Amino acid sequence: MLYEGGLLEHIYVPDSFDRERIECGLFDVPLDWAHPELASYEQIHYTKYLAASDVEREGTIFVDPGYHPTGPSLTPQQRWMLYTAPILHNSTHGKYDIVIWNVRGYSGHPSLTRPSQVKCFGTADERNEFYRGASAALGIEPPWGNRMEFVREQTYEDAKHWLRLQSMVVEKCVQKQNTTLLSYMGTAATVRDLVAMAEAFDGPGSLVNFWGMESGARVGQYLLQMFPEVRMPGGVHNLD
Repeated sequence: MLYEGGLLEHIYVPDSFDRERIECGLFDVPLDWAHPELASYEQIHYTKYLAASDVEREGTIFVDPGYHPTGPSLTPQQRWMLYTAPILHNSTHGKYDIVIWNVRGYSGHPSLTRPSQVKCFGTADERNEFYRGASAALGIEPPWGNRMEFVREQTYEDAKHWLRLQSMVVEKCVQKQNTTLLSYMGTAATVRDLVAMAEAFDGPGSLVNFWGMESGARVGQYLLQMFPEVRMPGGVHNLD
């Protein structure tokens, strides 16, 4: 077993949710997976769409949708659970719990998942101002709008310019952030959190059902590399 952690507690389910179908919780994980025996714990916030009560449960499907859209009042987990989880639930005949979670360092609930969200800019205006200034310093005419979407077809030169800009963003973030916790974030830590949850929900050695979309597909790739003994149905699933 990867880690003998546990579910800490269930938390309030928003009124917009079906309380008979959806539950939220906190999962206890070590801060440092290289030394899980140390008494330094963090927590992962998850949301679970429950398997149907009138069929035999077959396990858990863990989902990382990659891009996490937000709304004016709903968290990414709430939006996904309200609009997408029921479709997946019906297509799998209600035989699985469906779990989506806030990964370390990127969280719709900064106060729940820890280490919490890493933010380099306080507001979108601050971010846009930085990109305008950095572009001017590099002599680049930005081919994107205020929402960072490209306003024309991207070129190879655009990709090179974007890489240079992102390098400047990293430098700014490192200067602004407390970097102590950064070594405990990233895809490798996310994969270990995922395997620990799978063992807690379904038992050691259980089949790991993972569905990764967009950047979430990388989690599946890391999972197969880091835990080649883990059984996954059909390999890594990536939907565009």
